[in-house]
Amino acid sequence: AFPEAELHIITGSYAFTVIKHAPYIDEFFIHDRSVKKLPFLKRAKTELEFVKSLKGRAYDVVINFSPGDRGDFYTFFVKAKHKVGIFSKKRIKRLIFDELYTLPDTHTVLQDLWLVSKVLKIEAKSPEVRLYLSS
Repeated sequence: AFPEAELHIITGSYAFTVIKHAPYIDEFFIHDRSVKKLPFLKRAKTELEFVKSLKGRAYDVVINFSPGDRGDFYTFFVKAKHKVGIFSKKRIKRLIFDELYTLPDTHTVLQDLWLVSKVLKIEAKSPEVRLYLSS
């Protein structure tokens, strides 16, 4: 449907080990969740450095699959023609996102698939499970 599209993902270091060999992901931005354990100033510096690695890039669409605040924070700093997130009662989300969706009550993977199909206006097919392993 979008042969020239690139897929860039922000992921935690824990999930990166699972998806790092997926052939359809063009670039990873890996967030180390252990920064939560750092003292406040060191944590703030580390978070700002991560945000700097995102700035200056321009995207057609950004989809935040996470209901948490960290994804909202990162989305705020990324340039995109269209920003999509998950609905909540927090007013700040309306300032960050162009569109907010209430997710269906189903498994997280199916929620993500549903959201992508809505945003990109494509038909969501039953997902296949594929593992990409390296030797």
